[in-house]
Amino acid sequence: MDNFNLRAYLNSQVLLEDTPGPQADEAELDALDKEIASAFASGLGTLQGQVAEVKGQVAEAETDLNEAVVTSLLVSILLSAPKLLEIIGGMVNKIAAKFSKEKGEVPAAEALIHAGHYLEEKYLGLLKKILKVTGIAKKANIKTDAELEIAAKVLLYVILGVAATSAGFASAEAIGGAIAGKGVSAATYGLAKGSLAGLKGSEIIFGIKSLSSKI
Repeated sequence: MDNFNLRAYLNSQVLLEDTPGPQADEAELDALDKEIASAFASGLGTLQGQVAEVKGQVAEAETDLNEAVVTSLLVSILLSAPKLLEIIGGMVNKIAAKFSKEKGEVPAAEALIHAGHYLEEKYLGLLKKILKVTGIAKKANIKTDAELEIAAKVLLYVILGVAATSAGFASAEAIGGAIAGKGVSAATYGLAKGSLAGLKGSEIIFGIKSLSSKI
């Protein structure tokens, strides 16, 4: 034992508790972004084609305007407008199928933040317009562009979150933690940090769980 090399021995061992999970691969995340964006765009296209019906249902929706949290208001409106819920449900199912293919292959929190940032860049403006023309913004008592932007982001991340949870890709709590910047690489979170301003992980968790039970 006099020749035993402790350093060499330790370097040769793979400790189970140190075995890494799936690692972020930029090419994989980019590919997943595009697949999710395709499903998201399809849902927005359907929604644009049925604005009149959705607008009528939103106008009749019963909501509590004293609700202080925008997430609660949005979810309440979604649940009160059957056509809107149907369209969102179809969007969720298509996105969930994309997440299912990558389960265990890419880190869930990073994939969600990465995809969210990509969708914001491509579709946030359109999502804001849809919130206005369907009457959702008015129903939710949204008055400023800053409030409208936060509402659009809340809706975007709740849709992504419901899809991820229904696919078994991530729990609502993990998604809420990702929104809050926990459990996500500094590079990925740094990319999206500014865009997540105004969003709270606990509110996103509430939105995901409330909507998941109805879709």
